[in-house]
Amino acid sequence: MSTRTRARAGNYNHLVDVLQESVTQDTFGQEHRTWPVWLQIYAAKEPEYRPTDIFVETSAAHHYEQKIWFRTRKDHPFNQETMRLRDEEGDYEILAIEDPSGSNEEVRMLCRKVQP
Repeated sequence: MSTRTRARAGNYNHLVDVLQESVTQDTFGQEHRTWPVWLQIYAAKEPEYRPTDIFVETSAAHHYEQKIWFRTRKDHPFNQETMRLRDEEGDYEILAIEDPSGSNEEVRMLCRKVQP
């Protein structure tokens, strides 16, 4: 009997679009980057807290950058160079992808909001 715990479907309560970068060239050879929706997934959304967050948030709020973890099942390959995530709050750049259990069942992606 396995002692691993599996994530329940209720833990993944955010509908997230996975955006795949598309680069095209116009007639003058200039590149145009777009981010069309490649896939929709359900994910858990968890803020990353650091010990200094309390001080950083109050002392330098205009420099503060919150990072978010998106956690989901690993049903599809994810690539941090060519993909972004989008939810109801905006687009997120993928900074890191990890498989915390090493069992290839769940993936966590550390992201930060893309500034418009």
